[in-house]
Amino acid sequence: MILPVKCRCRSFGFLAAMTLLFLTPARAETERNAAPVAHTAGQQAMLQALDNELTRFEVLLTEDENVSHAATVRATFVVLKQRRDAFSRLAFDQSKYDELRFDLNVAYQRLNLWLAHSVAPRSTPKTSAADSAQHKKAGA
Repeated sequence: MILPVKCRCRSFGFLAAMTLLFLTPARAETERNAAPVAHTAGQQAMLQALDNELTRFEVLLTEDENVSHAATVRATFVVLKQRRDAFSRLAFDQSKYDELRFDLNVAYQRLNLWLAHSVAPRSTPKTSAADSAQHKKAGA
């Protein structure tokens, strides 16, 4: 029995998805157990700068007094930290480093904006009708 093309494509997609599903945990387990990778001096300097930025982000995060917002940002911080830790187990990838720096900078700026005091426009004092009439007279 020959299946129509549509069914064959769906079956192939299903098989591909199942294969990826089963291979992903094995790959992640291999990455976790991998030996630390040696980095060049330049790469180590970049990773040290990244660690400094993560520390600065964590210090700023301690200033967030809104519990629900702090929990959300803390979850983001944990993910960023895990991505940073992956560099010690895997070969250095400049594009992944750049993406991580970008994501860290965006998260830092968002947190900084959240913590910044709102700048409301100055309200003009309300004047009475007598004050405005006197002001018009003085200006004329």
